[in-house]
Amino acid sequence: MGALSTLGRRFTAGGQGLAYYPVGGTCCLPELAGGEPEAFEQAGWTRAASPRHADLLLVTGPVNGKLAPVVARLYQQVPAPRRAVLVGGCAHAPYADGASAAAALFGEARRVPGCPVDPAAVVSAAGEDAPP
Repeated sequence: MGALSTLGRRFTAGGQGLAYYPVGGTCCLPELAGGEPEAFEQAGWTRAASPRHADLLLVTGPVNGKLAPVVARLYQQVPAPRRAVLVGGCAHAPYADGASAAAALFGEARRVPGCPVDPAAVVSAAGEDAPP
């Protein structure tokens, strides 16, 4: 990563906006990825085309045993300092038919409960004090 790219990422991480990469597959994902929610636009967020271009991984839906290695690999592709936000009740809590492995993968990740999730709460959870 070149100096200009690193400087750009630091500027972006400084509160001017984040590039996010959504991963998952439940009802939260279409709401967050189907169009830039107004809260994301106001925060200056953009959707990254690849995890390699993202500052933040938004994990939606339950992460089962087969999906866990894929999500872990995607997270490792996000350049440091990387962040993850577990979006919706299914991403971080047991649900009716099982449990999600996301909490084990992202112990320090921010969690945004709800169904549906308020996009403003996602922006707040990924704030400046979010762990790397």
